[in-house]
Amino acid sequence: MKTKRYSYLLLMGHISTDINQGALPALLPFLIAEHGLSYTSAAGLVFASNLVSSVVQPLFGHLGDKMENPKLMCLGVLLASGGISFMGFFDNYWALFFSAMATGVGVALFHPEASKLAAYVSGEKKGEGMSIFAVGGNIGFAVGPVVCSALMLGLGMRGTAVFVCQGAAVAAILLMKVKAIHSAAMVQKTVAEEQAGDGRKDNWPAFTLVSLSMFCRAIVGTCLNTFVPLFWVYVLAQSVASGNVHLTVLAASGAIATLLGGRLADRIGFKRIIMICSISAVPLLFLFTFNRSPLVATVLIALVGLAMSGCHSTLVVMGQSFLPNRLGLASGVLYGLTVSVGGIAAPGVGMIADNFGIPSALLVLSVIGVLALVFSSLIPRLPGDGISGR
Repeated sequence: MKTKRYSYLLLMGHISTDINQGALPALLPFLIAEHGLSYTSAAGLVFASNLVSSVVQPLFGHLGDKMENPKLMCLGVLLASGGISFMGFFDNYWALFFSAMATGVGVALFHPEASKLAAYVSGEKKGEGMSIFAVGGNIGFAVGPVVCSALMLGLGMRGTAVFVCQGAAVAAILLMKVKAIHSAAMVQKTVAEEQAGDGRKDNWPAFTLVSLSMFCRAIVGTCLNTFVPLFWVYVLAQSVASGNVHLTVLAASGAIATLLGGRLADRIGFKRIIMICSISAVPLLFLFTFNRSPLVATVLIALVGLAMSGCHSTLVVMGQSFLPNRLGLASGVLYGLTVSVGGIAAPGVGMIADNFGIPSALLVLSVIGVLALVFSSLIPRLPGDGISGR
């Protein structure tokens, strides 16, 4: 029970970090209106936030395998919130760009170490433990758009300063508890190594398949977070507030799916959960792309959130299990590089939206959902997965 409490502390840090990533897409319509940005330029800010992470997170994960430094996740929370806060105070595009990059650096600092600690303190219930940690990202993305809209409408662009206030508070709490969390994690790590004995061999081909599946899901997820508000405004002719509310619907349904998926994976098998979600996502993405009813779109985007996020923590557990000797590197890739790939792809999808319309961009995402299904089907099962209560 004590280690589970630490899982919830890491969850809090995850929420505080990813609320900034959730706020960034919701901020785009306001930045477009304030500064006259194009879709491509606006999506470029998402690119900026993720570019640094794509390089730095696996590196931090690798270094974390060699030298423990859990205090970096506290700095990450503070920097991620500071970057998004600065964006409300700048008029120059490149200042906005580098502020978004600062948020990306903060995200890069937090995720590898925090997700590694979350894996260790989970003990034997890794599906449940990682789902608790992973749902922090969903909650952050869900709360971010609502908070952003409220701040923009109530306080104007300078309202982004609120983000750094919450980040500083959470970073301080984690800093006070980080030593206890790390100590508990090392105890669980020692127990796991003793139980595994000589069976801790890295399986790079299997890990690559997990990563490719998550790459595809990250592209779909990040671009949906970028274009769902714009889809509601410019295709369905709804208000900006309505678009941001449905961004929250997407994230909230994903949060529910993340918690349920991790628990179900411990019971019925990790590979089975991955396939159920992957198969379900494909038709839902195509239906959402071609639908023009706001009511039906609301239902579909909620279902898309369930299908896309239901196996997220499960994929992370499998990826970490395939690289037991490089858990920090695995965490850096699965929580860093995969998410960053989505941000890097966002400007390309934005160019498609500029030239052919937002529905065409969503059609591309539907095709990428098919690729995610293909890679997921090739991932091998873990030993004992789906057998004897698993």
